[in-house]
Amino acid sequence: SRSTEGTDRMSSAALTAPLFRLGRIERYVLIQQARSLAVALGVISALIMLIDFVEISRGVGSDVDLSGPRILGLMLLKSPQVIVQLLPFVFLFGTLAAYVGLNRRSELIAMRAAGLSAWRFVLPAAGAAFLFGIVTVTVLGPMSASADGMFQRERSRLSGSVAGADTNQAIWIREGDDTRQMVIRAARQDPVRRSAAMAYVKAILIAQLGWVALAFIDTSIAVTFCFAGLLILIELAGPVVAEHRRGGTPWHAHHIAERYGLLVIIALGEGMIGTMASLSVIVGPDGPGWSLDFVLIGLAGVGVTFGMWWIYFIVPCGLVLHVRRERSFGWGYGHIPLFGAVVAVGAGLHAAAYHLEDHSSLGVLGTVLTVAVPLMVFVVALYGLYVQITRSWDGFHMVLVVLSAALVGLALIMATAGASVAWCLVVLALVPWVSVVGYELRGHRHNAEVVAALSKAAHESEMIS
Repeated sequence: SRSTEGTDRMSSAALTAPLFRLGRIERYVLIQQARSLAVALGVISALIMLIDFVEISRGVGSDVDLSGPRILGLMLLKSPQVIVQLLPFVFLFGTLAAYVGLNRRSELIAMRAAGLSAWRFVLPAAGAAFLFGIVTVTVLGPMSASADGMFQRERSRLSGSVAGADTNQAIWIREGDDTRQMVIRAARQDPVRRSAAMAYVKAILIAQLGWVALAFIDTSIAVTFCFAGLLILIELAGPVVAEHRRGGTPWHAHHIAERYGLLVIIALGEGMIGTMASLSVIVGPDGPGWSLDFVLIGLAGVGVTFGMWWIYFIVPCGLVLHVRRERSFGWGYGHIPLFGAVVAVGAGLHAAAYHLEDHSSLGVLGTVLTVAVPLMVFVVALYGLYVQITRSWDGFHMVLVVLSAALVGLALIMATAGASVAWCLVVLALVPWVSVVGYELRGHRHNAEVVAALSKAAHESEMIS
């Protein structure tokens, strides 16, 4: 019939459509991706700018009396550099969120059922990532580096520091000062430490080749786990060999602490994305709409994320590592369970979203456990890192850990008694704030004593040497 012929022609056109044509499907996928990217960029940017605002007010603002607008101006110069560094993760999370949304609405299934090639909805995102990468390298990177250079010069001027005040060139590609430059190809730039640099290169190269091979090898689960364990050991052993057996590298303690802090911020972004997923379920077209659960889920997700950020940056890791460099490996590898816990909290918030959407087989207790367990692991791991890096312990810390565990237990009891997931998450959101309040009331004194003792020991060591 004529109707059947028309349908056949449409299917044939869909199958033979050029891959690089920007048709209706491609435009729709790009729009969904742009929306998700805008949300992810907004969340990450807001988090970074808030952190920079607090750090500038505590750092530069403690030396010079600065007004709110002046601190805001300095923040706008400093934040773009960090945001540009995190853009790959923003693009990753945003694109994943877009495709998750398309899959939830069964739109990807409908596209495939209509005979469309997968390239029709994959290439638009890949092409957008490629073009965005070019813009980042050629435009956004230099602009953010120039803004960061302006911030460094203004901070030096306000603090009365001479170092860096006469530098008119923005720092980009190469970093350093008047006496030392860190550039690409460190093995050639620093022959004395060539052995250490090449040890890093060999360990990373062997591990990466192994991971690529593992992705293509078809073998049993047991062999896969054994091979993966061996590759993990190679990656972990590389820095140990380079630093202890090959002379080591002149790493900067504050820079290393900053890199780890940025990775924590990236991991915390997963918690914010989990919160957005929860809220989208409630206020979306298929959800119940605005309600008390909406407010509670929003407060819980944001509260637990910012609470975890606050207590992590309480510890002056950069200063302690500068004084006790030999403790770096325990501190660095100790972050592995901490990073996992931060990401798992975000995954738990995603599980809460699925539970509210009735797409989860977990009950209330199981859903609450997906957030409660990693949150408690984060608290214990953070206090463990503090003990490891400072070699000190305050009995008040145990009180804070016990109170945090009590709140986790209360949330589990509420879930068992029939309370909603939203109320249980609100109780869990209070867990990191126990440490925040404890630090502001008493813990800061102990922290100051530890830092003073370490600084005194470092000064005495320099005097002896």
